[in-house]
Formats: sequence, structure tokens, C-alpha cells
Amino acid sequence: MANVKKTPEKEPAPEKVAEEPKAPETTDVAVTPPAGDDPVTTEPATEPATEPPATVEPEPDPKPAAESKPATKRKPKQRFEKLEATRPDGVAVVIERNIDTGEQTVTEK
Repeated sequence: MANVKKTPEKEPAPEKVAEEPKAPETTDVAVTPPAGDDPVTTEPATEPATEPPATVEPEPDPKPAAESKPATKRKPKQRFEKLEATRPDGVAVVIERNIDTGEQTVTEK
């Protein structure tokens, strides 16, 4: 015979096939090989399917939502000044002045 290199036939390796995530198995089940493959001895499943640990995300803090309101919509606190005085005719009055706007009101006691 002549020196001829025989190239091996490529068959898909069953170990490299990506499996879909499965629910955890609760009972031991024997795996039956598909028809046409070499007979392989299978053992009952001894390890349950493992799921990645669930990630716990902290709940969003409710304060940032309150801070997101623009400050321009809030009315600034008005600053007032109260004075008690007596008119020249002898009537006691209360003078209330808004420091921010300069508005004044006079009410008799």
C-alpha cells in the first residue's frame, strides 16, 4: 500500500453543543442516546442543574424623585416684619411689612 494519510471524518461532538437552561431536576432520570450513535452507558443524573445565584438589587431611594423637581416652581418663603405702633391720634396699630416685596399693611388693634 502507498503512504496515504486518512483524514478523520468530523462529527459534531455532543459535549460542545450548547444546552438550553433547564429547570432543576427533582428525580433521577437515565439519558437515552439518540439513534445512530455509538451505544454509551448512561448513569442516572446525580447532580441537580445549578442556576446562577439571583442578584438582589436594592430598591431605589424615594428621595431622589423628590429632589428632581425644579427649584423654580417652589415659592420662596416670604419674610415679614411686624411692628406695633401708636398713631398720633392714640390708636394702636400693627404694621406688617414684606421684606422681599416691600408691601405694607396696617391693621388697627
